[in-house]
Amino acid sequence: MAAAAMLVLLAVDLPDAQAQVEGNRVEFDLTIDDRHIHDDLDGDLRSRQIAEISIKVAERIEKRLDAIGIKNHEVEFDGGRNLRVTAFGNHSEPIIKGAVIPSGRLEIRPVLVNDSPWADLSAALPDNIELRSESGIFRTDRLYLFSFSSSQLWRALQEHSPDGEEFEIFPDGDGWRSLRLGPPAATDGDVQSVRLRRNPAGIPFVALSLSAQAAQEIRSSASSEQVRHLAIVLDGEVVGLHPYSERGFSETLTLDPPTHLSSVEARDNWAMQVAGRLAAPIPVRLVETQE
Repeated sequence: MAAAAMLVLLAVDLPDAQAQVEGNRVEFDLTIDDRHIHDDLDGDLRSRQIAEISIKVAERIEKRLDAIGIKNHEVEFDGGRNLRVTAFGNHSEPIIKGAVIPSGRLEIRPVLVNDSPWADLSAALPDNIELRSESGIFRTDRLYLFSFSSSQLWRALQEHSPDGEEFEIFPDGDGWRSLRLGPPAATDGDVQSVRLRRNPAGIPFVALSLSAQAAQEIRSSASSEQVRHLAIVLDGEVVGLHPYSERGFSETLTLDPPTHLSSVEARDNWAMQVAGRLAAPIPVRLVETQE
């Protein structure tokens, strides 16, 4: 059978196939960006390598869908770099795509609080940027920038942050705060398991388990920097702040929806997308294609 004519079904859980066909579904097509595959490979070898990559990607998409509780789904590929994802049931298309398509690149980074750069710059900050302290008391080693506007805070960081420092922003009450980040202490390769769970009040959260070695790396990094929080950076965006104490830290981290997400739907959507991406990183770029 020619490769282009192959159809490989990698994930099926359909106790009532007829009902699934007639019911609601989310279905979309993806193609793998194969520009990273060496062009000097001969045609057959390159085709086989692309097919192998496609199988691995499909398996990881399957793992993501399982992690967010999509029981009935299919992931198919055509023997090349094209895949079709189908999630049977009444699901949100943007949320399924948000859990499936992004790479899922994870970095766990300490939030640095000592030697704050902001005390000497306070007079130069614009009026829409506030100088605040983590402890509630004005301490120059625990200062951060706050604004009610994320765009204004980004602009202030770009204009005033010291060279060589890395900053991100994160929701803080009814506004946004700056985060000064240290080097990554753990990455997606250190993830052992991901679980989407709910607390007794029904609010979802993501439980992320790391390897023992990664946990030790985090302890070493955090203790040397007097760290109080760990930033969970997913695909370049801080999606959570995990409180850190050397005594209470373990291999399992819990990620709660940001406090500004007040509706049940918004919290569920956040948790599904975060859990899906964390469940299985995808090291190649996926592009949605239209028929």
